[in-house]
Amino acid sequence: MGGSNKTTIAKAIHNKLHRLFENKSFIEIIRKDCQTNRRGLVHLLEKLLSDILKVKVEIQSVRIGQGMIDNKFIGKRALIVLNDVNEFDQLEALSENTQ
Repeated sequence: MGGSNKTTIAKAIHNKLHRLFENKSFIEIIRKDCQTNRRGLVHLLEKLLSDILKVKVEIQSVRIGQGMIDNKFIGKRALIVLNDVNEFDQLEALSENTQ
């Protein structure tokens, strides 16, 4: 549903709440990243992990990224805003196996 200011609303919510969280990530162009980046979901996981861990993270597969999320996010509160998601596998890659 284009043209309804969803990105503007997502940014406004993130900007209002992000100070309440030590761990945060705003991933803005998920659909485009997955279509144009040959590493698609791996790239999304690297972005999420890098934002939360505050260091550049490079991974080789979705499974490795999911394992890192499982291990590194235990007990952490995080604000994660995912904008422009258009495929279920994009959400699944970022959340599978997490508590």
